[in-house]
Amino acid sequence: MVLGIVVSLVLVACVYCGATLLLDRKFRSKCADLLVALVSNGNPNRNSNTANPMKKTLSLLLFVLFATFAYSQNMSVSGFRCLENDISARSADVTDINGELCALIRVNTPERGFEFTGCNIEKTEQKNGEIWLFVSPGVKFITIRHRDFGSIINYPFPESIKSGNSYELKLTTARIRQIVEEQIQNQYLVIRSNTPDAKIFIDEEFVDRNQAKKLLSLYEDHTYRVEAPLYHSKEGVVRLNENEKTELQVDLEPAFGYLKINTKPESGAEIEINGKLIEGKTPLTSDKLPSGNYTIQAFKPMYKSTPQEVQLREGETLEVSIDLIPTFANTEIICQDKDADIYIDEQFKAKGEFKDVLTQGKYRLKVVKPSHRTFSKEIDIVSGKPFVEKVPNLEPIYGKLNIDSNPFDADIYIDGKSYGKTPNQISKVLIGQHSLSLKKEGYAELQATIEIAEGKISTYNFTMQQQKKQEKQEKQTLASDVETFRVKGVEFKMIKVEGGTFSMGATSEQGSDARYNEKPVHSVTLSDYYIGETEVTQELWEAVMGSNPSHYKGNNQRPVEFVSWNDCQEFIKKLNQLTGKKFRLPTEAEWEYAARGGKYSRGYKYSGSNNADEVAWYWRNSGDKYLSGKLNTDTYYENNCKMHPVKTKKANELGLYDMSGNVWEWCNDRYGDYQSNSQTNPTGPSEGKYCVIRGGGWNYFDGGVRVSSRVRSHPLDIGFGDHGLRLAL
Repeated sequence: MVLGIVVSLVLVACVYCGATLLLDRKFRSKCADLLVALVSNGNPNRNSNTANPMKKTLSLLLFVLFATFAYSQNMSVSGFRCLENDISARSADVTDINGELCALIRVNTPERGFEFTGCNIEKTEQKNGEIWLFVSPGVKFITIRHRDFGSIINYPFPESIKSGNSYELKLTTARIRQIVEEQIQNQYLVIRSNTPDAKIFIDEEFVDRNQAKKLLSLYEDHTYRVEAPLYHSKEGVVRLNENEKTELQVDLEPAFGYLKINTKPESGAEIEINGKLIEGKTPLTSDKLPSGNYTIQAFKPMYKSTPQEVQLREGETLEVSIDLIPTFANTEIICQDKDADIYIDEQFKAKGEFKDVLTQGKYRLKVVKPSHRTFSKEIDIVSGKPFVEKVPNLEPIYGKLNIDSNPFDADIYIDGKSYGKTPNQISKVLIGQHSLSLKKEGYAELQATIEIAEGKISTYNFTMQQQKKQEKQEKQTLASDVETFRVKGVEFKMIKVEGGTFSMGATSEQGSDARYNEKPVHSVTLSDYYIGETEVTQELWEAVMGSNPSHYKGNNQRPVEFVSWNDCQEFIKKLNQLTGKKFRLPTEAEWEYAARGGKYSRGYKYSGSNNADEVAWYWRNSGDKYLSGKLNTDTYYENNCKMHPVKTKKANELGLYDMSGNVWEWCNDRYGDYQSNSQTNPTGPSEGKYCVIRGGGWNYFDGGVRVSSRVRSHPLDIGFGDHGLRLAL
């Protein structure tokens, strides 16, 4: 009875004094002395042979009673991240009240009994060592409560919660025990794994990734589990050796495979896997893919392919060969009149002779020459069947000219050719406008434009003026929308682009060359801005950066190349420090609007013309001789194809040079799919792996130097001597 009262008193002391104090050796010893005295009817000096054993027993009893109280409790979020390769959310197919696919938050904890609120939880599942929460996309906070560990109120998610994505929330809970002298025996368990991003659990508690250690009690079984995305989990039971730590190497078997994709007869095709364009061109090997069924399709200009259904097994590298079916034929149009212009479907193609490939279909061929009958014919191109059309000399169209002057006997020149003296009637003059010049000694030269009509006599009578001493006139130059800048002696110009609204993407003049990523066509409205008259030259880059990274040196008026998107940002930062301005890369929309000619656009396919040769350096014309046939890298290197100095081709409607061809030009935007809605001053997606690059290069085909053609490139990519930039302001 006395002992029961003593124990009760000790428990009360625990509440008021605290378990930590009672675990102190000296304090327990004094408590034991007191208890011995009480049990000995208040005589602490009672027989020591009896008291000492009793004291030891009571001291141990106190340790056992109070050790269970010697802990503190704690709960915190120690990590949060997106599991990019985890497909659990999509596989579970849980939707919210709006019908949107839920995101999955995998709460990593061995404990149970939690309450989760505050984030539109549609479903909760208790897993082994985890709690799965299916939540609506876009939630911002979560509140976590536990009766033993307390609460975390309105924990803010550090990144956006997106539909169908999986996330890991690492929840740490702890009972921190004090080590006392009477601790039980224990030993270390060490687990290592070479599997990437492997999570290691010991006794259902997450410990660490790839290598973990934990001090565990002896004489009992302990469980372990290792898991990683796209790998099969492994688990087991281990009992520790008291003499040394136990070490385990646990490597997981893959639950994924690879697709090794090739195309024939041509390589260089882009690949979509399950409708998503992947990085690179054939031949290529995919990233890790979960085992399962996949649909693969190849895309290459002038070819078509049939989608392939394949099944990928675990641990397999599946080789897939896709047949590219030509949709073109080698086409030759040869004119006897080498000055005649060749048009196909109203698009200028060449002068005198056209040799290229055309996709299968019917086309309207026109051969045109001023003052001549137009040759027009519908041609039918069949895939794989060469087509040759020989066009005879075009029939000239004549009219008559009756010309006189006062005074007469003046020399007549029409388009620089002599036609005798006035008065004169000339029976065969080509129709259309001509430049006329009358010359007579003592009289000022008379220049005029005359027009000859078919089947008619055109009559002109001119009065010539006696020659006078002319006063020198000064030419007045009107101010233009051009800003000129100078950096360390290097001058460059920026052209003002007046804002406006235009149709961006695969507009009608782009024809069959337009690709899927140029659609849908959408309306874009832009404010005023400035853009570089030329691509940034090697001279300007070296003045700003102190070095020239270009592969093709030798002429500092060539565009700088071998520069990444990141390199361009560093160049612009230093340029702004030198000038005090805010130069930048143009947005993709600004680039295309300027390439089309802004508000002065004439609707050309290329920047400034429907004839790529007039405005662009590309693979056919950038070397020693003009190339024909299909694009071939060996051919253009053998032909010494390369970039050329800026401003050596015709400018576009705004006075901008080389926006088609020469070098690719980085834009500021991240790459993304087009949307159909109207936009004002768009800046592209807020995030993305790739950036936009525009305009094509000296080593690219003519379809790629069109004003709407768009390509993606990694911001660290420097290209093959063909990546450059143009400034905006």
